Amino acid sequence: MSTRWPRRLRRLAAGALASAALALAALAGFAWAATHLRPGHHWTTPERRHLDAEEVHYGSTFAWRLPGRGPDTVFLFHGYGGSASNVLDEAAWFQARGFTAVCVDFPNSGGSEQTGTTLGWREADTVRGAVDGDAPRGRVLLFGQSMGSAAILRAVGAEGLHANALVLENPYDNLVRTVGNRFEKLHLPRWPGAELLVLFGGLELGFDGFALNPAEYARGVTAPTLLLAGDADERVRPEDTRRVGDALAGPHTVELFPHAGHVAMRDADGQRWSRLVTGFLVAQGMLPGGGG
Repeated sequence: MSTRWPRRLRRLAAGALASAALALAALAGFAWAATHLRPGHHWTTPERRHLDAEEVHYGSTFAWRLPGRGPDTVFLFHGYGGSASNVLDEAAWFQARGFTAVCVDFPNSGGSEQTGTTLGWREADTVRGAVDGDAPRGRVLLFGQSMGSAAILRAVGAEGLHANALVLENPYDNLVRTVGNRFEKLHLPRWPGAELLVLFGGLELGFDGFALNPAEYARGVTAPTLLLAGDADERVRPEDTRRVGDALAGPHTVELFPHAGHVAMRDADGQRWSRLVTGFLVAQGMLPGGGG
């Protein structure tokens, strides 16, 4: 047998190892970038929107508090890469219906301190800190978008935070799966990219990304829950949201918005969003009948 073949095989093996090392380095860099976003800024404020609000701090967490005429409070939590500005429209809607509305900045967002994004893991501590720090006198409604929904599910289902009702938009069911969805959207192989990215991201920030499973946390959620999602969402697919719904221990409804992607559902169809949320709140006794 010619000695050229072993040499060629060694070169091919060395090339493959070098390519694998470069790919791993690229994934590690991507994991660092994904968990160390530049802070989500306040692209609008209550003052610019002529809303009655005050700035509050719960430890290192910044929030806008929009006082309502009734006793109940809604806490609103934004998605990945966003800030409290992203939930101001929804907060104004709730405030107009008597709720005190608290728009919360996660770490590395808006006016909050700390750096690093853990996609719902440590953000659950922010959810608890805001509710405990505000000490609302009436019932508590939690509203979340995407990562905010995951953080709420972890805070309520895994950490025992009390809430009277939840409204969750685009809640992903499993971190590895939702990262894999993003790989497929980029026409990249789901495996092993998603697993490696979750591994590196967790190592970078010291949390177990493989244990970040909102569908598992949902098993501990007994509060009535309204789940809203887009039927064209490629990041959190409709079946992902349905898995969360199927796991919930309490009463729930899943509503899909036709042709909507990974966006705020109020932006997708404001009238339908208002109708669904109003109906849900009336059913929970948090709004009077017909109070849309």
